[in-house]
Amino acid sequence: MRKTVSAVLAAFIMLTALLPVLTVPAAADDLPTFSLAVDKTEVHPKQTITVSVNLKNTDACLYGIATLQAALIYQPEYLTVYESNIKVNKIITSLGMDVRTFLNPRNLNNLIEVWVYPKMDESIPGNTANIFTVTFTVKEDVPSGTELQFRFGDAELFVLTTWKEDKTDATELDTLQEGPVTATVGKVLSEDATLKSLSVNGYELNREFAANQTSYAIAVPYEVKSVSVNYQTASEFASAKLSGNTRLAVGTNAVKIAVTAEDGVTKKTYSITVTRQPAPEEESSVVSEPSDVSEPSSDVSNPSETESSQTPSEPESSEPVSEPTSSRDESDDSYVEAMQRQIDDLKNENVGLKDRETAVVIIFSVISALLLAALIIVSVNYKKDIR
Repeated sequence: MRKTVSAVLAAFIMLTALLPVLTVPAAADDLPTFSLAVDKTEVHPKQTITVSVNLKNTDACLYGIATLQAALIYQPEYLTVYESNIKVNKIITSLGMDVRTFLNPRNLNNLIEVWVYPKMDESIPGNTANIFTVTFTVKEDVPSGTELQFRFGDAELFVLTTWKEDKTDATELDTLQEGPVTATVGKVLSEDATLKSLSVNGYELNREFAANQTSYAIAVPYEVKSVSVNYQTASEFASAKLSGNTRLAVGTNAVKIAVTAEDGVTKKTYSITVTRQPAPEEESSVVSEPSDVSEPSSDVSNPSETESSQTPSEPESSEPVSEPTSSRDESDDSYVEAMQRQIDDLKNENVGLKDRETAVVIIFSVISALLLAALIIVSVNYKKDIR
C-alpha cells in the first residue's frame, strides 16, 4: 500500500513539473496559422487587387506575442506597390511598441516584410487577426490570362511561454503557413466612354451630333413636360444613364447622359439644355403691350384724314369766305336779344312773385286780427256771465 501511494505522489510531482511545457498546444489545428486572402480572383490591367496577411488561432499565444514577422512575396513584373499602400491593422499598431515595414528586393521578387514588437501586457484579441494589407496595381501591359501569385516568405512568431517582463522566456512556434493565393488577369478593358448617336424625338438639336461634342440645346412649347432621348454608346461594353428628361420646368432644364466605359474608370457626360416656353396667357400679355403702344399712332392719323377730307370743301374764292362772317354777326345779335328777353321775363316773374307774397301776408294778418278779436269778445262775455 505504501509503495502505491509513493508511486502516485511521484507521478503527481512529475506532471506538476511538466505543466508549463504542456500548456503549449500540441495539436497542429490549434497552433497559430499564417494565411493569405485576396479581395478578387479576377483583375484587369490598371485595376487594383488587395492582399491580406492574417494570423489565425491567436488564442494559442498563451502569454502574449514577443515578436511577429510576416513576409509577403509578389511578382513585380506584373504588379506595382508603394509604401503608402501597405496598411498595418490598427489592432496590431495599438499593441505594438514598434512596427517596422520593409519593401526589399529578393531573388527578382519583391518582398514585403512587417515586424511587430507588441507590449508585454497585451495580446491580440479574438481568435483571428489581420496583420496587414497591401494594395497592388496591375500593370497596363500584362497579358490576359496571366496568373498572379502571392505567397509567404519568412513568417515567424515568437510567443511568451511564461510571464516575464524582460521577454527572456520567448519561444518560436512552428506556425503553419497556408499555401499561396492566386488571381487571374482578364482582358484589357475598353476606355471608350463616348456616344455613337444622340437625338430627341420630334426635335432637332442646335448642332450636328459629334462624339467629342458634349453640349447641345433644344426648345419645346409649354405643353411639353418630358422629352424622349435616343442614344447609343460607341462601345458595346460601356453603360449610360439618362436623367433630367422628365418633369420639365418652365425655362431651362439640364438633360444629362452619363457614360461609363468598360473599365469602370473612364467617364464622359453629354448634356442637352431643354428650354420650355412659358404658358400661352403669359405670351399674349407680353404681345399685347406693343399693341397698346401703337394706338396713339392710329389716333394721330385720324385728324390728318379728317383734315384731308375737309380740304376739298373749302371755298376757292374770297367772296364766299365773307358770307359766313356776316352770318356769324347776325346770329350773335339774335342770341343777345334772346338772352335779354329771357332776363326781362325773369324780372317780371320776380315782380309777380313779390306781389303774391305781399297779398298772402296781408290776408294772413287780417285773419289773425279777426281771430284775436273773436277771442277778446268771447272772454268778455264769459266774465259777464260769471258775475
